[in-house]
Amino acid sequence: MYARSTEPFEVRVHTAEFRIYGSMHLPKGGGTATFLNKDKRPLVPLTGVLVYAPGYDHPPRAEEMRAAADFLAVQKREILWVVGGRPDRVELPGVPVKKQRMALLFGCCVLVGVLVTPAGVRLSDFLASAKSFQTLFDVRLYALAGDTPARELEVRQAFEFVTVNVQRILGIMEAPRFDDEDTRLTLFR
Repeated sequence: MYARSTEPFEVRVHTAEFRIYGSMHLPKGGGTATFLNKDKRPLVPLTGVLVYAPGYDHPPRAEEMRAAADFLAVQKREILWVVGGRPDRVELPGVPVKKQRMALLFGCCVLVGVLVTPAGVRLSDFLASAKSFQTLFDVRLYALAGDTPARELEVRQAFEFVTVNVQRILGIMEAPRFDDEDTRLTLFR
């Protein structure tokens, strides 16, 4: 019998139209971002899939379910971010890095977390040459709601890491550190 070259990981794939729960089969030892960047195929295969309306509540409500399938291939270009899988290693021996708390703006929400970039490289230069999928660590999700100012938004979810598609962000900016008791998104002081 051949040894399996991939391992299944539970993931939540967020697109503008859907939340997709399923398993992504990652190469052994590799992270989600590396897999999505390396694989040249335009579609990402997922197994054991449940498709829900877009949103942030976890677990989703039963009435939000739109479909179930044993297999679904998702267009990579449609992926906004992925929760789950395996984080990528971003620190390489001998390569100095900089950890920056960033706010990534999507049309529906803001993800605030730590982005690791090469030391001495401006963020704009990094983004101009970066691969599409990057790992964001210590992430907080804020849903944008109507006319609510950023300083009044509350954390909807928190994650150890999220794989984001930097080609799909509407904008990126430095974000402040949070006090332990106040997790409101205060981009402007």
